[in-house]
Amino acid sequence: MTAAPPLLDPGNPAFQDFLRRGGPSLLASDYDGTIAPFRTRRDEALPPASTRKLLKEILDSGGDIVILSGRRAGEVRTLLGLPVEIRGCHGWEILTSQGRDVSSPPPQGAKAAMASMRKALAFLPRESLEMKPVSIAVHWRGNKKSETAFSARSGDVERIAAAHGLEALPFNGGMEYRFPFFSKGSALKEILASGKKYGPVCFLGDDATDEDAFSAIIGKGLGILVSDAPRPSKASWRLQPSSMNFFLSLWLGILRGGDTN
Repeated sequence: MTAAPPLLDPGNPAFQDFLRRGGPSLLASDYDGTIAPFRTRRDEALPPASTRKLLKEILDSGGDIVILSGRRAGEVRTLLGLPVEIRGCHGWEILTSQGRDVSSPPPQGAKAAMASMRKALAFLPRESLEMKPVSIAVHWRGNKKSETAFSARSGDVERIAAAHGLEALPFNGGMEYRFPFFSKGSALKEILASGKKYGPVCFLGDDATDEDAFSAIIGKGLGILVSDAPRPSKASWRLQPSSMNFFLSLWLGILRGGDTN
């Protein structure tokens, strides 16, 4: 049974040793609920200015940053405003740090599957649906009416999703239907197998959509669950959201000369 990871203690010797690993660093992170707080209006989900500043300083100091998100990659790039690699749509969509789109073509049947799902979810208001080439997300954060309507008809929706080979993936404030061969875990494995020899490697995430990435990083780095409340997770540690900037400062300190204090 998966246990709740312990709260991260920056003074823990094991964590200090992890930070001091030689070689270039890789900081991989989810976007919403991790480096940017949740917002009812998704286009207002911006990272705090102080967090964005630290991420920029990490980049300027030679650290690699990759964002793994369920959002479209272009949305993340616009909101974050930093030259980082972005794996959107749970890893299917790829924007390089220079902004070049190197995504694979959508799988066969994707267009028909998304059209069927859009029709099956037509009872919901348009603003509750996030249409993507390889998935569709239902959002109900701040909208109890949409949540209730979805719950009443979720069985029918899931049967249609299953007929197209889509899996149901709950997230904080909604449900997503996607092709199972795209995941943050497979994206992270691909990044780590790219040939670059990293020292400290970390993945930050906040909910169920990040668990496959926590699994993928076991034995290669640290998975850190960003959450105020403890919950079962495959992550190694839990970080309170209010401590995010402190964690990024520790990461930056290593890049600037190895000071973890």
